Amino acid sequence: MAVGGIVLLTGATGHVGFATLKALLQHGYTVHAAVRSDSKAAIVRSTLPQGLAEDRLDFITIPDFLQDGAFDEPMKGVKYVVHVASPLPSNASEGDDLDEVLVKPAVQATLGVFESAQKATTVQRIVVTSSNAATVPLSVLMGQDDGQIYGPDYRSDYLEAPYMNVAMVGYVASKIAALKRAEEWVATRKPAFDVIHIHPSFVEGRNDLTTTTRDFKSGTNAFVLEPVLGWKTDNAKAPSVVHVDDVALAHVRALDPKIEGNQSFLLASSGQDGMQWDDAKTYAKKHFPDAVAKGLLPNNGSAPTSGDGMADNSKTQKVLGIKLQGYEDMVINESTAVFEVA
Repeated sequence: MAVGGIVLLTGATGHVGFATLKALLQHGYTVHAAVRSDSKAAIVRSTLPQGLAEDRLDFITIPDFLQDGAFDEPMKGVKYVVHVASPLPSNASEGDDLDEVLVKPAVQATLGVFESAQKATTVQRIVVTSSNAATVPLSVLMGQDDGQIYGPDYRSDYLEAPYMNVAMVGYVASKIAALKRAEEWVATRKPAFDVIHIHPSFVEGRNDLTTTTRDFKSGTNAFVLEPVLGWKTDNAKAPSVVHVDDVALAHVRALDPKIEGNQSFLLASSGQDGMQWDDAKTYAKKHFPDAVAKGLLPNNGSAPTSGDGMADNSKTQKVLGIKLQGYEDMVINESTAVFEVA
């Protein structure tokens, strides 16, 4: 059954955005997906399950999301906006000015969406994909456990350029800045629409747009597959994960007018269950013993874990009604995807 109102979606060509597009369509929404090129639109449309889109999906090509008024025309007649698009660490090359490549574009695109929504007058709610990196201190993200449990209402301090000249730190800085500037904009401008921020941790689970095993290395799915596929890394990461399908569902649930606006939801494992990234090898051996024995899943990589990654998900589960999937589910999901694209 179709749901009333049009959703303008950005980021449909990415891991979270594509999953969110599918979830929106599955829940009956009509979607206008903003993409940067017709070729990207073609990839998205061809990857969607047959018959899912029907007549409820249109693509709007916006070559430059940062151009003044880029979303003015696409925003006309729109009731909801789901803003997923944001620069990723992979967008940065060695030696890049991370402020110019990651931080400023993230802020500019978000505020550009807000400005256009205010002009349109029809928009009732905007759901923005933030990150738990904006709700947890950088020191904790880097493994310096302080014994605190962080919820969705904590706000990290701004980070200063050049962000250690590390793309991931620049990405964290972009998420912090975009969130703070967005909340300042709403407090100052008092728009007719409200805003909900979704804060995922490391997003795992199959990326339907991935077509080769090598592609798995370009996103956060690599963190799960490092131990399983025999990749090794010395970069320790906090034990905080969320399944991409849960992230997509959170964006859809957040559109429900029964959910109060101008609030945040955290999507991250608590770390209190003792999750370790290398647990992926145990789960791979449990669920795919033949593949491990034959070397299809070498299962001899390593991914060190730092800290406890404590996060409070109680609000997400209570208000949005989402029971988050566990790490074992993610390992099964991603390992199965490896077989299908190999």
